[in-house]
Amino acid sequence: MATVEIIGVALVRELFGAKKLTYPFEGELTVFDLLEKLDEQYGLGNLVYNEDKSISESIRIFLRGRDIRFLETGSLSLHDGDTVLIMPILAGG
Repeated sequence: MATVEIIGVALVRELFGAKKLTYPFEGELTVFDLLEKLDEQYGLGNLVYNEDKSISESIRIFLRGRDIRFLETGSLSLHDGDTVLIMPILAGG
């Protein structure tokens, strides 16, 4: 069985109830599949998704240290030992 480490920052951490989660999986799993499963379990909903279910501009998701917005779709498959960071953009002044 493979595992992925998920790190939540700020509000995401609060939803998870922990800074880090370990998510076990078998077979194929993409970042988008993982986000759907995390939404079902932790209610990420409006924090991660726009109304059309696209990823919100107010969140950044990193896979292996790279922002997924700049990765090709084929590069979004998860592998054993990968780390996914989910971080809301913080604003203020």
